[in-house]
Amino acid sequence: CAHLRTALELWALSTPTWPQLYKVVEELQEHARTHGIAEGRLWSANQLRLFKRTANSSAAGNESRHHLGHAPAPDEPISRMDAMQMVAAALSTLTADL
Repeated sequence: CAHLRTALELWALSTPTWPQLYKVVEELQEHARTHGIAEGRLWSANQLRLFKRTANSSAAGNESRHHLGHAPAPDEPISRMDAMQMVAAALSTLTADL
């Protein structure tokens, strides 16, 4: 599937930036949607919300997907390491059956 392939290519970057991680998540969401896979198998709704709020706010620093002040930072933003672990777990789930 093109979405999963794109996600894997972005994931292969040495240290994905927040915008790249966000795109990986979007590609995984689309892969799941087109293959009838419940997103709950990939991450919780709370994990996804916190990931998006962090990536779109000043909590992501200069790597924010938007200009500073665009969106309020979450009270307890997810770290990039935790975001990468979330993405790695989702990729593992989706590639286990390949």
